[in-house]
Amino acid sequence: MMAAGKKKPEEKNARPPGSERSMRDAAEKQRARVPKNYPGVKGPTTERLVHELQNHLNEIETITEDILKSSESRYRRFFEAVRDGILILDAESGTILDVNPFLIELLGFTHEQFLGKKLWEIGVFKDIAASKDNFKELQEKKYIRFENLPLETADGRQIYSEFVSFVYDVEDKKVMQCNIRDITERKKGEEVLKSSESRYRRFFEAVRDGILIIDAETGTILDVNPFLIELLGFTHEQFLGKKIWEIGVFKDIAASKDNFKELQEKKYIHFENLPLETADGKRIYAEFVSFVYDVEDKTVMQCNIRDITERKRAEVALKESETYLKTIFNSAQTGLLIIDPVTHSIYDVNPAALELLGRTKNELVGTTCHQFICPAERGKCPITDLGQKIDNSERILLIADGERIPILKTVVPIIIQDHSYLLESFVDITDRKLMEAEIRSLNAVLEQRVIERTSQLNASLEDKIVLLREVHHRVKNNLQIIISLFNLQSRYIEDENTRQVFRESQNRVRAMSLVHEKLYQSTDITKIDLENYIRYLGNSLVQFYGMTGKGIILNTRIQDINVDINTAIPVGLIINELISNSLKHAFPDGKKGEISLTIQRENTILTILFADTGVGIPADLDWCNAESMGLRLVIMLVEQLDGTIELDRSSGTMFTIVVKEKE
Repeated sequence: MMAAGKKKPEEKNARPPGSERSMRDAAEKQRARVPKNYPGVKGPTTERLVHELQNHLNEIETITEDILKSSESRYRRFFEAVRDGILILDAESGTILDVNPFLIELLGFTHEQFLGKKLWEIGVFKDIAASKDNFKELQEKKYIRFENLPLETADGRQIYSEFVSFVYDVEDKKVMQCNIRDITERKKGEEVLKSSESRYRRFFEAVRDGILIIDAETGTILDVNPFLIELLGFTHEQFLGKKIWEIGVFKDIAASKDNFKELQEKKYIHFENLPLETADGKRIYAEFVSFVYDVEDKTVMQCNIRDITERKRAEVALKESETYLKTIFNSAQTGLLIIDPVTHSIYDVNPAALELLGRTKNELVGTTCHQFICPAERGKCPITDLGQKIDNSERILLIADGERIPILKTVVPIIIQDHSYLLESFVDITDRKLMEAEIRSLNAVLEQRVIERTSQLNASLEDKIVLLREVHHRVKNNLQIIISLFNLQSRYIEDENTRQVFRESQNRVRAMSLVHEKLYQSTDITKIDLENYIRYLGNSLVQFYGMTGKGIILNTRIQDINVDINTAIPVGLIINELISNSLKHAFPDGKKGEISLTIQRENTILTILFADTGVGIPADLDWCNAESMGLRLVIMLVEQLDGTIELDRSSGTMFTIVVKEKE
């Protein structure tokens, strides 16, 4: 076939079987069968018959041409107007002969991109006829149908189509017609429906309410969700296919087929507290809702069953609680008023309050609470600003005979039947006031005695502090004498190693002496400022070893830490040994560097980070078992303080020491 829009004479080539040419040929053959001189017919009769026959044939030919033209016109209008895509192929070669406008519009290709091409040369049909060999399968099957064939349009969109291909004869040629129907929207609708059904099924199976689906005409149970099975303790099979009145648990709803008709007629039924009995005989309470709706061509009844047993128990417990609280309210020995926070009117009052006020319940309920408060005290009432706060205050109460008595009043917000109220309780504190006055008198006498005794103790304490300072001073002096003795003795020692031992011992004694000196100078004789002490000790050692001005920098970073003498002395000795060791060994041949010391405190734990940038401790030295007196003393003092010590030799020397303060 040729495309629409060509000249009419050329359109005849696309006519289906039974075209004008075949009909004309048949007529010519029929005319040839009639002889010009038919035996037994004489004269003009034969010519007349032939002439009439020729006229009839001409009329038939004219009518046939009109019918064919009309048929061709109707076919072309259908071909161009139908809302399905149509592709006409040469069934032998696979060449595309014609394509209707709808398919061009659907796929977005031009008329020229189709005509004259092989089917397998059109990329959009690659899943149907990817090659000439695959096309043979279409030729052999004569009829092929694809229900959900994916096609890609010219702009890259994917659509789904229903594809039908069949072969038939047109004149002396076999053609293949491919009908392509766009089912993308239907496909989406099916997917939406499947998704909707999937969501419904997930909801049906996961919802924490029981659901029963029933045929509304027959009462047959069609489906039941897992929660209802779990709730009632029956199996799935015990429900399905049964009539609702055959399930004993629902006997109060539909005990018979006649009762079920009531459910059918009402369309919607709601039971708030329906008793049900489970498979194991346990009684539960449920909220039961039944309603009718149509699903496809069937009317179903859905029954939603919510377990409200706990809520029912809570309601019973609430009623019991209200009764219990009412009993407490009426039997309490403290006066109680329930007050409207907006109008300040009394909503209820207990017997104890009636007795204290000297009035009846009828006299109090409905009146404002302010009339029972002393006029001088009314302005202090915070009742309007109370909110969620609690008011505890003392007030003066006016009772029936005009007497004024002191009370302790407490006001708290409460909720009664979804309404906000204030609960005011008050007790007579007359006796307590008298006792407080007596206590104040006794307190005044005691306070005077305490002042006198405190003065005496302060005088004694000053004496003890002076004495303790003197002790520290004398200990410091005695240690200085020992240092001097070490100094004198070392002058008579010729061996340099022995003299060095004396000097190191002298430094250790100086470290201890410095503690007593700092305590003697401190305003608090029980604590020593660790930062001041360590800095002074470090500078003394730098000076002692003659390192002043030789490029050795001592940096200390210590928090505001104060410790007692039991901790200060071992910590001071540890720092003394570490700094001495660095000054003696870390910086040989005039090497410059830095010694840093950081002490941090958390609760009673001290962390000491000591490092130098010197040559470091040799890798082959077992420092934990060193013969050096200094390192052995450090390890011993750390153990004495229940601590740990670690060495890092990766860059110079770095000790991490964690110790606990002595109590």
